Amino acid sequence: MTAKFTISLPDDLAEAVRAHGNASGYIAEAVRMRQRLDATRKALAAVGVEEVPREEYERIARSVAEADARRSDPERRRRLDARLAELARRER
Repeated sequence: MTAKFTISLPDDLAEAVRAHGNASGYIAEAVRMRQRLDATRKALAAVGVEEVPREEYERIARSVAEADARRSDPERRRRLDARLAELARRER
């Protein structure tokens, strides 16, 4: 199920969305990232951590973005699929 929205963005954000190519996917991922951030803040608050330096959040966000980029690399995916196929053949 999906819902359709019409939104307005400042020019700099609109350009970032356009550059991505898939506006719906880009915005959906941004909302998911925000949900993870909110869940992380809630979990940290539950154990008494009320403030985490912005730099640490930014470091984590960069790490997640880099991991996402590696996972979405088609050449890397092809190599991993080939390795998995080879392992499956060896186990037979």
